[in-house]
Amino acid sequence: TIREYSYGYNELMADPTSSEKFNLEEVGRYFENKGYKVQKLEQLWRHVTGQVRFENEKLFLKLASTKEIGDRTRNEKCFNENVNSVWKKQIKTFKAPEVFDEGYFQDKYWFVGEFVFGKPMAEISQQKISVSQRDLEAAAKIAKNIMDLSEVGLLSKDKEHLRNM
Repeated sequence: TIREYSYGYNELMADPTSSEKFNLEEVGRYFENKGYKVQKLEQLWRHVTGQVRFENEKLFLKLASTKEIGDRTRNEKCFNENVNSVWKKQIKTFKAPEVFDEGYFQDKYWFVGEFVFGKPMAEISQQKISVSQRDLEAAAKIAKNIMDLSEVGLLSKDKEHLRNM
């Protein structure tokens, strides 16, 4: 199945009861009308995620299930765009998917981006997580690299606030 490539902070900070279920056929028709060929859609929790094709390119779709989740999804989209533009020189440990399109479906935010091939370090339903030492070290380097971006991406007053905190 398709996995959301970002289960991180934004997912955890949102209210777990705030998800709304979508009619996936209706969602599929909406994106077909926008010129995408929908290959797969699923709603595991707070987002509808899917594989779509546009001009024979495989892409990733992420649709927020509420307006509040949409705010966090827009943050994710902006982070991805900044990684691929403003912060490109500072990123040494990871790659963010390029964003190609965005919009609203029934007042819920969505974006379409580059499909990232790979395997998650842990599955949602996994009871025991077996992560290698090498994976943990890579994850730590990525986390440090993201924290280092705050020096690049924050305004002066935000940096001062962060130091005080």
